[in-house]
Amino acid sequence: MNRYREKIKIDEEQLYGRLHIDGDSPADRLARKLLPELKQMAEENMNLQMCYLTGKKAFETGIARADACEEQIICLVYGQGNPEKILEEMYRQEKYLEAWLFDALLNLYVFQGAEQLTVQIESLYEQKGFFLTECLTPGDGEIPLKRQKNLLFLMKKEENLPVEINDGYMLKPEKTLLFAFGAKKNMERQKNIHHCQQCHRKDCLFRMKNEAKEQSRKTAEEKNAI
Repeated sequence: MNRYREKIKIDEEQLYGRLHIDGDSPADRLARKLLPELKQMAEENMNLQMCYLTGKKAFETGIARADACEEQIICLVYGQGNPEKILEEMYRQEKYLEAWLFDALLNLYVFQGAEQLTVQIESLYEQKGFFLTECLTPGDGEIPLKRQKNLLFLMKKEENLPVEINDGYMLKPEKTLLFAFGAKKNMERQKNIHHCQQCHRKDCLFRMKNEAKEQSRKTAEEKNAI
């Protein structure tokens, strides 16, 4: 099992863009004021872990695109802290804007961790003359969500990781990403930076623009406009 231990770099302007904090409304001004402190809280309480498992036909991921390659890579990014308690307390205190921003920051930390891990793995394999497939995520496109169970099983065979999966193939902690790649020589370079707008997973917990979060934002704007 390999681990990636670099510091996760969050671009606040990128976060503003994803959350559409681009105006001068009371809520937007308050969001920009709150974000630095919330960003520090997320970093301190997330305790993000990034690890990956590689093999030369040593295991089968159950994902045909990866298993047809010369090497397979499984990646896991998860929060080992307990930020959910902070989030629950914010909602209990009716701090809806803070909760919405904090949840978005946690999601972005996981996504950014996955992107930085991907760049690291791409670099390592390119040095050996290999290129990666596109990111292969269970539940995205034609890959069944149940493939998560096999990927997690393979990783936990190597190390006793604090990540579980339920009967509905959902991962716990909630802020977790599990995905795979195949690696092969003489293959076209893929673009593996994630964009929510291009993702097929309509029920993904990490979507920034789902109805629940949009409603939380509207509630916060209405409250702060009073």
